[in-house]
Amino acid sequence: MTVAVDEKARWRVALADETGGECVAVDDDVFHGFAAVRKVPEGSGFRFLVVGARREFWPTGMSSQMGGGIDLWARYLCGLRNILRSLKVVLSRDRGYRYIFAPAPASKVCSAEAQCAYREQWADKFRPK
Repeated sequence: MTVAVDEKARWRVALADETGGECVAVDDDVFHGFAAVRKVPEGSGFRFLVVGARREFWPTGMSSQMGGGIDLWARYLCGLRNILRSLKVVLSRDRGYRYIFAPAPASKVCSAEAQCAYREQWADKFRPK
């Protein structure tokens, strides 16, 4: 996998396999480029065992704009989990963000489509009814 910034300050994420095949995506941040490029291998059942493939992790707006979406923040559907996580961040030296390509257990990762659906479900909690 390669990650690079082009002349227009857009992020290019490329995946290559052992047969020489390559999937490339260009987006405003690494997270969305990675999500786009994941769809082809995931269609064959491949899973990426990294934090960027966990359903509850995605970049904050500031992380995306200023850091290219490389640092991700967890968001949970359960309000209590969000409160406890924020409390842990405040009371410890843990800044709360996780690197997009840090390892993640197989039981915690999902497809890019499932991750997008979870994000929409999470965002629906804050939309006016």
